[in-house]
Amino acid sequence: MILIWKRTFSVVRQPVVSNTSPLITLAGVGLLELLPAVYGKIWIAEAVRDEYEVKRSASEPDLDTLSWLVGV
Repeated sequence: MILIWKRTFSVVRQPVVSNTSPLITLAGVGLLELLPAVYGKIWIAEAVRDEYEVKRSASEPDLDTLSWLVGV
């Protein structure tokens, strides 16, 4: 008998709000796409977007291009 274990994530239906730290950290290691996979849409304040843009490297994504990120 072969057992296959598969982990699935459920998408949270309530608004999820993020500060800059997880965005910078996950973008830095190439795992920013984990956020929408786990939470769906993520809300950020304009100040969070601005701080990320100041600190991001050229290889990290521009937040304005991410459809799952909502500025509030």
